[in-house]
Amino acid sequence: MISKSNKRGVIFIALLALVIIYTPRILMALKEESEFVFKLDKKTNKNYTVKRINKKTNYSNNKQEQEKDYFTKNKSKYLAPPSKFNPNQYERKDWLYLGLSEKQTDVILNFLKSGIKSNNDLKKIYVLPNEVYQLIKDSTYYDGETKLNQNKKKDIPLRIKKELLEINTSSFEELIQLKGIGKFFASQIIKRREQLGGFVLKEQLLEVWKLDSNIYGKLQAFVFVDTLHIKKIDLNSSSKEELQKHPYFRWNQANSIVQMRKQKGKFEAISDILQSKLINDSLYQKVKSYLKVE
Repeated sequence: MISKSNKRGVIFIALLALVIIYTPRILMALKEESEFVFKLDKKTNKNYTVKRINKKTNYSNNKQEQEKDYFTKNKSKYLAPPSKFNPNQYERKDWLYLGLSEKQTDVILNFLKSGIKSNNDLKKIYVLPNEVYQLIKDSTYYDGETKLNQNKKKDIPLRIKKELLEINTSSFEELIQLKGIGKFFASQIIKRREQLGGFVLKEQLLEVWKLDSNIYGKLQAFVFVDTLHIKKIDLNSSSKEELQKHPYFRWNQANSIVQMRKQKGKFEAISDILQSKLINDSLYQKVKSYLKVE
């Protein structure tokens, strides 16, 4: 028979054991993720509060944040050029499109006033970030002509110009006799000429399949372009299928032109197509020579 005093002792020990076991758990549950503690500043002898960070961390959230920070830091603020280009002919809006600042663009345009002949010259422009140079170096080409001597082309004697080949009217047999052009490139030049409706600029030869800057460099000195032979598309009578056949137009852009004509009536000027949200100034500059309004 257990005495009352023994019973009390057993109950007391049991309660004490429960307190010892569950007290830490209760404290952990009530403990906030962060708490403030007071520390003594030795210099001022004043207490100040310090936020203690809970040792428990969400590994998954931290990992996501780290990945987010990595991609944010490593995401380039610069864009690659949409097509091959001559830096000497790039305008202010084109440089800004690449992601350069207005100040950088002003310095570059000022540098280009005297013209450059190679990527080595381009790389010497100190305000051009190396990241931008790496993005554009494979998309550049040069005529070997600067803005200083472009006006001299007007003074070329007619007898010299007759020795050049006009690429909008030249035949297959004439093309294969050009330096660096065989049967393959002659046929590809004619194919691209028919797709476009004629060449507006010599530089469009770089759009010919597999014709690279090396071949163009050998070819460009022996050809010229007569824009009187360009076949133009009438904006007021052409269908979206006819517009879409032109390599510079996508289906949705051709469709937007036709739909705009149905809603607003006939176009009065070629520039009216800029009212379409799908046609930007860059595209307009490329296609305007192939359009007409009648």
